Amino acid sequence: MKIIIYSLFLSVFLLDYLQGIGVLPRIFTFLPEMLSCLVGFVVCCQLAIRKSFRLSPLYWFIFIFLALNILAGVLLNSVKPEVLFVAIRQYFKYLPFFFLPLVYDFSEKEIKGYLLLLVSLTLIQLPIALYQRFVLSPDFLTGDLVGGTLGAAYRGSGLLTIYLICAITLLTAFRIRKRIAAHTYWLLLAVFVVPTMINETKVTVFLLPLALIIPAIAAENGINRIKSLLRVGLVAVILLGIFIPVYDHFMAPKGRNITDFLINDGEIEGYLLKSEDKISSGAVGRLDAIILPISKLSKNVVSPVFGLGIGNVSHSSLGDEFSGAFYDRYGLYVTHTISTLLWEIGIFGVLLIILFNGLLFKDASKLVNANGLTSDIALGWVGVIFIIVISLFYTNILGSNAISYIYWYFSGYIVAESSRLKLPNMHQAKKTLPTS
Repeated sequence: MKIIIYSLFLSVFLLDYLQGIGVLPRIFTFLPEMLSCLVGFVVCCQLAIRKSFRLSPLYWFIFIFLALNILAGVLLNSVKPEVLFVAIRQYFKYLPFFFLPLVYDFSEKEIKGYLLLLVSLTLIQLPIALYQRFVLSPDFLTGDLVGGTLGAAYRGSGLLTIYLICAITLLTAFRIRKRIAAHTYWLLLAVFVVPTMINETKVTVFLLPLALIIPAIAAENGINRIKSLLRVGLVAVILLGIFIPVYDHFMAPKGRNITDFLINDGEIEGYLLKSEDKISSGAVGRLDAIILPISKLSKNVVSPVFGLGIGNVSHSSLGDEFSGAFYDRYGLYVTHTISTLLWEIGIFGVLLIILFNGLLFKDASKLVNANGLTSDIALGWVGVIFIIVISLFYTNILGSNAISYIYWYFSGYIVAESSRLKLPNMHQAKKTLPTS
């Protein structure tokens, strides 16, 4: 099993990048999906042996209703088989790795190995980001080409930033629990944060403090919580004090800076909401991308609830025949994951996705006070879940193999460990019941 997880992490970080720079043919980029099929087979075999999953009924409730919601959208909108094929790959290829920890017990040693590999893969983002910024695009007036190995140029720099913010969240949790030394924390923090400074993603100003503060809030109580908040607050001030001048330096040729964006009237509003003429030309703000699917689909009573069908508003790299029937009409209005989901699985589907993440947050919170490495991961994962949910409204992480595979795998691990924590308590409760 270790070989499968190592292969997955290496492939989702490296293969798309190597294919993008012409080192590998495209067929290699399908390795993660082949691994998903293999793991799906393993999960089915284990389920046949065990007869059950260590999974709360609430998760089954969400999965069943989400499946029914998707089926309704497909049938009501007559999604073409070729479009449905691509969409199923996009929406469900991560699921086997969520279920894998529920049928296979990963040891703490194995998890440590996976984390060390992820640290190594995160460290290489810095030299690649520096190369992309100062060698490949030295005269480019934006950092959108700085995506590390996580995103091709057309995806922009947002994916790299979201991943690094999540990495910083886990790193901070490990430091709070004294699992890593102070000098190691500061060194890794510097390496993780530099790419977010040179790729000019404004969302860093909001997410970076959260990456530091949330683990501190979740880890402590009373006076200890105040002390932890003061420490991470100081770290946040230092990092933002460096980030803002660096950001302004790269934005100087445009005559703009981050302070103007945050303070000037209309700057943030213009970022979130565009004028009608800009929207008609394809320039959509973050809030526009939420409002538009609801308003345009509301002409039909059913469409806002179930959406237009999975894949029906998405573009496929396999060709136009695999792109959705509504892509030409609404594809320009899609800017982030929530926007995609509203168009394709509707309001009901989006609510189920948010509820699912809420359950993950609850399970992670329960594990924070457990023992060992699992507790430390859970402390960081509380923050990661929070960051990911916010990011759903910022960029399209649905198609990011690196972010999505890692998120689903470790979320499955958290759920499995949470279920395992409940089982001894249930057995203990049964032993203490009075007998007649």
